[in-house]
Amino acid sequence: MNPRPVLVALVGLCPFLLAASQPDAVTLENRTAHRRLDGLKYAAWIPPGKYTAIVLNSSGNERRWAVSLMTKSTNVPIVVPPGDNIVIEFKDGWTLGPDDEARLVSSLVPFDDSALFNKVGEQPKYVLSAWGITARGPVQFTYRELKD
Repeated sequence: MNPRPVLVALVGLCPFLLAASQPDAVTLENRTAHRRLDGLKYAAWIPPGKYTAIVLNSSGNERRWAVSLMTKSTNVPIVVPPGDNIVIEFKDGWTLGPDDEARLVSSLVPFDDSALFNKVGEQPKYVLSAWGITARGPVQFTYRELKD
C-alpha cells in the first residue's frame, strides 16, 4: 500500500479541518447588544460638589436592582439591596464639576422618594432613591427619565 495518496488526502483536508476548529468571532458590540435592556431608562443627576458619600435605597422589600454610576469617563455597576440603604463612601471625597455629567442610571425602575411608595396596606410601586452627602449635609439629586 502506497502511503502517499493518504498523506495527500490529509494535507488537502487540513484547511477544512482547521477552519472547522476555529470558533466564530464574537465582537464586543454583539455581547453588549445582547445584554442591553430595552425599555425606559431613568437617571438621578448628581450636582457639582465635593461628596463624602452617595446613598441609595429602594422601596422594594424583595428584589435587588442594579444601577450604574456614570460620568463622561466611568461606568460603575452598583447593586441596591431590598429593604436596606447602600452607602458608597469616598474616603478623600469625590469632587464633581459641571462638565463631569455624573449620574446614576437605572433601566426600567424610576427614581423617586421611596418613602412615598412603601405605605402600609398599599400595593408597592418599585422606585429607587439616591442622594449625596457633603460637608454641608445631604444633597438632593435631580430625577429624570432619559430619552434615547
